[in-house]
Amino acid sequence: MKRIGLSAVLFAALVLSVGCEAQPEKKTDTKGKVVAKDDKKKDDHSGWWCSEHGVPEDECSMCSKEVFNKIKKEDLCAKHPDRSKDQCFICNPDQWAKYKAKYVAKFGQDPEEPEDNKPGKK
Repeated sequence: MKRIGLSAVLFAALVLSVGCEAQPEKKTDTKGKVVAKDDKKKDDHSGWWCSEHGVPEDECSMCSKEVFNKIKKEDLCAKHPDRSKDQCFICNPDQWAKYKAKYVAKFGQDPEEPEDNKPGKK
């Protein structure tokens, strides 16, 4: 009887230790690449990267009124006046490479294309 009790305790300890070591499932994009994006809400701007617009949060002229207010009127996109020219990847898709490089430098992998600021989108 003691063997069964000891075996049950050892089994429970094994299950708990394995369970504690389990890593959370990593998010992947459609190509199976690991994405450095967390499960935060779309409008949660507490992270480093704005996945909606493809720029670091503290530089996002579309999400931050403070950043937007610092932009001079002549630095706004003519077609999309809610963002700076250099952050409008719709009109200036070559600017995406600049911000993509910042992401790669921090995370070591390519970011997903921004949801609401796709390079070259019409």
